Amino acid sequence: MRIDRAKASKTVRRRAVLALLGTCVFWGLSFPLSKGVALVHATLVPEASGWLVTASTIWPRFLLAAAILAVVAHRRLRGITRLEVWQGVGLGVFMSGGICLQVDGLQHTEASTSAFLSQCYVVLLPLVVYGRQRRLPSLRLVLGTVMVMAGVVILADVDWRAMRMGRGELETLLSTLFFTGQILWLDRPVFAVNRVTPVTLIMFLVVGGVFLGAAAIMADGGGALLAPWASM
Repeated sequence: MRIDRAKASKTVRRRAVLALLGTCVFWGLSFPLSKGVALVHATLVPEASGWLVTASTIWPRFLLAAAILAVVAHRRLRGITRLEVWQGVGLGVFMSGGICLQVDGLQHTEASTSAFLSQCYVVLLPLVVYGRQRRLPSLRLVLGTVMVMAGVVILADVDWRAMRMGRGELETLLSTLFFTGQILWLDRPVFAVNRVTPVTLIMFLVVGGVFLGAAAIMADGGGALLAPWASM
């Protein structure tokens, strides 16, 4: 029995590591892809404002993700509780603020710079948590944070000579405040009983709905909203 449990535990850990690695790959690819989509969108609809481009590159991602999740995991969506809805809405609000500033900032800076600055929440989170507890972070946490930031600098190939604090950089830094709030909201003890799938679906729907509504309003008639879809 102990051997079976040990094997099951190792399998779970292995799957968790693979899932985290896969998440990191997709997260890293999202920066150049988002910038590329924004540049193509601006070319297809040159009269569109930067904020319309931002909204139009966000809402399809999240509504498509919500649709896929609803189909693949529909059995786990039964009996959604009020607490799960509340957590999902909160995550969606924080995500909306963060992703809006991050994607708009991408239009005004390099993808590698955005990826680097987006990691500031790695520093903010320990400061907030240990500030609440009124004690200094452990040496292990400090070393881990330094290693993460150093790794991001190397992988992002940041050009310090080209680094400046313009609109894109400021928006990216501000976005990390929202992402920090999102992680802290996720970690609230009251949500410990919630299921991941319903909460994630609610978050996707909130973000997708917010930016679809914003894009529809800014598109002024719908032509600018639908035009990019004419190009594969």
